[in-house]
Amino acid sequence: MRFIFVIIFFNISLLADKALIEEDFDKLNKKTFKNIELTRGKEGKAASFDGESSLINLPTPFKKGHSGVSVSFFIKPKKSDIKKSYENLISIGSHKGISIRFKQEYTLSIGAGTHHRIMHSLKDQKYNRKWIHILVTRDKKEVKLYIDNVLIDTSPCPEKEQYNHQDILIGAAYYDGDKSVTEQHYEGLIDELKIYDKVINKQSGIQSI
Repeated sequence: MRFIFVIIFFNISLLADKALIEEDFDKLNKKTFKNIELTRGKEGKAASFDGESSLINLPTPFKKGHSGVSVSFFIKPKKSDIKKSYENLISIGSHKGISIRFKQEYTLSIGAGTHHRIMHSLKDQKYNRKWIHILVTRDKKEVKLYIDNVLIDTSPCPEKEQYNHQDILIGAAYYDGDKSVTEQHYEGLIDELKIYDKVINKQSGIQSI
């Protein structure tokens, strides 16, 4: 009886962290793609971005009053990106949303609000040889960055929270929309994207790295 209870409790726990958007890309509506190719991913298909004008535009399902935002995904960047000034991985809304991007020499930059507050070098992750898992969480007080299931940094969000309800762009900056701005578009692979309307813990939705 105790064994059955544990199983039921575990399944309920998994349901509690169900993502609003969960994409393995081989099932994603191709109408949202722009200059995206599907290629071999971690297990199924991954989205391949060419760094010129590739992006995926997703309508955000966030409702007013939600408790936070979490973005979980795997990346495999291309080494050629190292010469660019910066490029956007994911943008959720504008101004007070979340922006995840690379700066020169593979520094991961997390923007939460009007400024990018967390910088982390991915050189130690041997970015050109394996998949890297990224989890970014944000509530009304702080933003957290996890790399390969390890908490890397935490930063306060001093602005008054104003979650907007605009589009989610994958591979480009929100304010660019469909414009082709080469230095701001990502080049590489993204797989197993999950977006939540709350802050999740580092284990949620992560099976293997």
